[in-house]
Amino acid sequence: HSGPAQCAILARKTSPSWNIDEIADLCIGAESNAPATCVSKFKKGTSSDITINLCQPLGQDTISDSLDVAAAIKGPSECYNAIPKGWSSVDAIWLCKNAKSEKMSKPLSVECAIEAMKHNQFKSGGGSSSSSLVASICQDSKVKTGSIQCALALPDIIKKTKILNPQEGSKTIVSSLCQGALNEWPAKCYNKINNHHKNAKLFSDHDKVNLCRHATSLSPATCAMSPALSKLDPKVRVALCGSKGNHHDASNGDSDNSGGGGNEMSVGVAKCAEVAYPMLSRNGGSSDTNNDLLVKLCQSASGIGPTQCMAKSPLTIDIESRVELCQRAQDAGPAQCFKAIRTLKITHGTGLRDLKEAIQLCQQAQSSSPAECYESSPIELTINQRVLLCSKAINRIPAECAMRGYQILPSQTIMKLCKGLIELPPSPPTMAEKLQLQQSIKTSQNALRFQEQNNNMKNNKKKKLSEPSTKMLEYYGGPTDCAVAAVKSGLFSHLNNNKNKENEMNSYLVTLCAKSDIRAINQCFLKEELIGGGGSGARLPLSARVELCSQATSEVNARCASAAGGQGGKGVAVHDILSLCKETRTITPGACANHVVRNEMKELTKPIIEKCKKAISKPYHLNIEKMWWDGGEIEGKNRNNDKNNNKNKDNNNKHDEILADTRGNGLFSGRTVHILLSILDQFYWPKSDCYGCLDLNKTIVVASASIPKRLNQEINPYQDEEESKDSIEGIEGSRSSMIGDLVGLKTNTSQNGHVEFHQIRFTASGEYDLKFQFNRYQDHDDVVEEESYFFNKQESHQASQLIRVKVESHEDDGLGPLGQCGRKLYSFLSPSSPLSSHSFSYLKNDVNNEQDKEIGDVQKEEEEEDDDDDDKDDGEITFSIVLFSPIISF
Repeated sequence: HSGPAQCAILARKTSPSWNIDEIADLCIGAESNAPATCVSKFKKGTSSDITINLCQPLGQDTISDSLDVAAAIKGPSECYNAIPKGWSSVDAIWLCKNAKSEKMSKPLSVECAIEAMKHNQFKSGGGSSSSSLVASICQDSKVKTGSIQCALALPDIIKKTKILNPQEGSKTIVSSLCQGALNEWPAKCYNKINNHHKNAKLFSDHDKVNLCRHATSLSPATCAMSPALSKLDPKVRVALCGSKGNHHDASNGDSDNSGGGGNEMSVGVAKCAEVAYPMLSRNGGSSDTNNDLLVKLCQSASGIGPTQCMAKSPLTIDIESRVELCQRAQDAGPAQCFKAIRTLKITHGTGLRDLKEAIQLCQQAQSSSPAECYESSPIELTINQRVLLCSKAINRIPAECAMRGYQILPSQTIMKLCKGLIELPPSPPTMAEKLQLQQSIKTSQNALRFQEQNNNMKNNKKKKLSEPSTKMLEYYGGPTDCAVAAVKSGLFSHLNNNKNKENEMNSYLVTLCAKSDIRAINQCFLKEELIGGGGSGARLPLSARVELCSQATSEVNARCASAAGGQGGKGVAVHDILSLCKETRTITPGACANHVVRNEMKELTKPIIEKCKKAISKPYHLNIEKMWWDGGEIEGKNRNNDKNNNKNKDNNNKHDEILADTRGNGLFSGRTVHILLSILDQFYWPKSDCYGCLDLNKTIVVASASIPKRLNQEINPYQDEEESKDSIEGIEGSRSSMIGDLVGLKTNTSQNGHVEFHQIRFTASGEYDLKFQFNRYQDHDDVVEEESYFFNKQESHQASQLIRVKVESHEDDGLGPLGQCGRKLYSFLSPSSPLSSHSFSYLKNDVNNEQDKEIGDVQKEEEEEDDDDDDKDDGEITFSIVLFSPIISF
């Protein structure tokens, strides 16, 4: 490879004064130019011997993580530059080799050294300088003070500086025991054995160190000194008890040097070895062979499970294979699994070709389930794939999962989707099964209705038919059902047909379906809101759709992304859509983000995204969708529902006008009027389309109307209704009959984001201002705080919508008790009539101009006004509606 050359070229540039031998020493065998990069981090003038010794090992490192590579390259120079003064170059190299850079501090090795030099125990002693001792302890430190705590816990630290084993170099007991320690437990373990006179002589220093160097409790020492192991050689005890897997945390009960209780692992190893030793001795092998098998079988054992497995394992395989099968077993499960295998060649009678795979399949099995899973898996997969799929399985579910997709999905995808699966919902029904089930349900329902119609169910002793089950229609399958649906959609065809991109497709399928079912495909991945209608191209890239729809169980994720407005331009960016909508349960986060970007013209910052993710849709605006009556109809253009409409307009005394047309006859008094309104939330999103929202049926809307202009031009049509009543003295009791009013059911509650009024009517002709309103902050006090965060302008507490209605005059208006007929017969009415004389004067002025000259003048004046109105209305639509809706500026 080109690693040495790359290293040498860079070294020539960064260290031009070096000779060829120095460059060769640095770069020989290098995997990359990391050694030369490491040298470049040192200060100028640093000895080449030091930099080569510290940086050359990086050439052999195979570090894959880029962050770890950077830390390893910077670590030696940062460590060397921070070493206390007076240290020799040998000690500096010993301390800083393998040092890693730290973000918030110096490398841990030098931090450990600086802390150690504060203790008197490290300042002198016995043929070893203080810096050499500290360097040997603090090299490869994992934590700042762990190695120091370990060294200080030894009773006579200076005496422990003697060479441990000349064949292993200059390592001492203290450095071998405490180097890289997390705390003082290695020293406590060592002391426990050393303080026991018999065991102190039985175990050599080398054995004690090997036993305790990774200890996190007293378990290794307790295990090695167990009477159950007294017949074993000390080195066998160390091999059994000194494994990393045998070390329990001190929280298990080992709280002091006395050992305490709770050494479950050490007890388990001892019990396993006690039972297994005679079992293996009867095998007839050599002592060394039996000791090796004993260590392999009982190392890390938590009890006698491995021996139980050995007792049940088949004798048709050799002892080594039985030990390999039963190590780390909790009970006889692996043996049961092995015996349940039918198709693998695992005995001397059938050949041992598949013995290795069989052992791999059944190791640590709790029952025969892995074998049963293997036998049920698709034979189209290789033996290794089937073994990997079913090892450690607790049922046949992984095999059933694979069977659903092996004909369509790549084996690599099946392995990742199905391995480790412990439950699998039933497959979704096919189209034929759906039709058959629906027909069956229909037949059952008809039979049930027939039985109810023709029999007295109370007296009938026959068993009543049960309601047909529709549960099958709610089956959504599992991961492979999801992946199969994704492949069949055709959206991965450009990857499926390209061998070089097969891994990319597998990655997409696993991401999309590993924790999903077919709903992730049908209700999210394939929604037109994401892929664009009519094949017009993807609104979201394929990778983004995969991430968005993973774990989706409804349409809410796709609708949220659609509400956000797609990517590019002034819309919400793709990565923001994923952050908003991947885990949402409503579409509100998307609608919120779209509103902030498009209508409020704000930047979608991280704090705003977090606010939008937590936003709750609340009733905030009203919009009149449609109005009709007997013989006529008018429809409004829903401007508030235009989600891409930029509402950045001036709001000073301007109104929005609904475009309208009339059909049929005009609106006359007494006719029943029907009105449909929609409720929008604070982000101008229709509540009827607010998928996942919970408060669609709570908003109470009230309708009211002003006094009609025709009868009293001086009354302000925009003033409050109560003020309008008070401005007309003496007619309160008969306002609806004489002047005109809105009567009927004027209050209603929203249903699915809509409010309907069907039983209202106007009692007299004239121009009315019909108003609908509700309280914005009912049960939503937090809207006030939200407004100040999202919106440029705060709204009033009342949401309202105003529409001007002209109720036409009709020839029948003059009939009846209050028409011309009734007025002429007024003198014959009872004095107890509810009409006061003052209120009746309004009526008399329109009827009899012969009784009074002043009344006649008024009558003439009104007739002239009516004629003028008729002339103006000639050729025009006689019914008009104007909607007053404030255009809120954002």
